[in-house]
Amino acid sequence: MKRLAAILVVLVSGTTIARSEGDWKQVDEDGSLRVEARPMPGTKLREILVHARSPLPPSELFAILWNVGEQHEFVPNVKELKVLAQGEDSATIYERVKIPVVQDRDYVLKLTKKIDEARGVYEVHAEGQRDGPQPQKGVVRMTHLSSTFTLRPAPGGGTTLEYLSFGDPAGDVPAWILRAADVRGPKDFVRAILKRAQQKHHN
Repeated sequence: MKRLAAILVVLVSGTTIARSEGDWKQVDEDGSLRVEARPMPGTKLREILVHARSPLPPSELFAILWNVGEQHEFVPNVKELKVLAQGEDSATIYERVKIPVVQDRDYVLKLTKKIDEARGVYEVHAEGQRDGPQPQKGVVRMTHLSSTFTLRPAPGGGTTLEYLSFGDPAGDVPAWILRAADVRGPKDFVRAILKRAQQKHHN
C-alpha cells in the first residue's frame, strides 16, 4: 500500500509523537531513511514511523508536500488523484492506488496543515473520510487511515523529518503483503517527496 497513508501525506494538531521507551522497534534502514514500527492497539496491523534528513529547509519540503495536486506525477502507484476541495489550511483529496497481487484501493483524505513560523516547524495531517465519491467497481475503499508529516529545522541546517502513518487496507489481504506494504509504502512516499524537492531546488 504505497500510500496507506499513503501516501501523503500526514491532524495537524501540533502534538509531538508520543512514545515511551520500547514502544517502537526499528524494522528497516535504507540510506538516510530509518523506519520503526509498533502494534496498533485493537488491530493486527502496525503503525509506521519514518525518520529522514534533508539538506533543504523545511519550507521547501513543505511546498512539495502541500502541493497535493501534483503528487500523482511522482508518488509511486498512484493511479488517480483528484483534489475535491482546497482551502488555505486544509484540502480534501481522492486517490486510487495500485497494490500488487490484490485489488486496487481508494480513499478520501482530509489534509490539514499547521505552521509554527517562530520555530520553523511544518506539519501536515491526513485523515481518512467516509464521505466523498462512491467507490469504483472492483476497488476496495479504505476509511481507517491517518498520517502526520512533521518537518523541523535540523541542527546545522536542513530538515529533520518524521512521517507517522497507519492504514487499514480493508478486505482480505494476506499477512505477508501487509508486512511488506506497511513499511514500503510510507518509506517510498517519503523518498518520493525528498527526491521531488531536490529536483525542484535544482531547477
